[in-house]
Amino acid sequence: MSRLLLSLPLLALAACNPSGTSAKTTGGANDPQAELLAGAPLAPGKWEVTASLTGPPGGAPARTEPPQTSTRCLELKDTIAPTPELFLGSGRACKRDVWNVAGGNINGVLICPGMDDIREVPTRISGRYDRESYNVQSEMSVFGMTIRQTVDAKRIGDCN
Repeated sequence: MSRLLLSLPLLALAACNPSGTSAKTTGGANDPQAELLAGAPLAPGKWEVTASLTGPPGGAPARTEPPQTSTRCLELKDTIAPTPELFLGSGRACKRDVWNVAGGNINGVLICPGMDDIREVPTRISGRYDRESYNVQSEMSVFGMTIRQTVDAKRIGDCN
């Protein structure tokens, strides 16, 4: 159980873009990339992401792990149709049961393999976003204990 608690904050960091590049637009009136950029829910660029973890309440003592902050570069392709992995990170092969990112709201349910890779663990996700920031909460129950993760992110500039 302690391995699970310690590894969950790292999941939010796992969706980093190793290339460190961002999409650039040419800005013309008929530029398809500019049209995509205008319609993307999130703005491409360098983002600061802070993840914190609380759990489990109930039978075990509730504990809060120290928040972990990282930066990542989001390309245009990452921001057009944001995935659960972008918002939360993921080190596991989760399936989307429900996923909706629209109108400033994020709602979903992922089905992820448990630590034993036998049972499936539903993870509920909800949050809010705008082009320059997002806040997402996730909650999963493992062995009767609830684990909550919060991810706050803000765009801090262009990618280097």
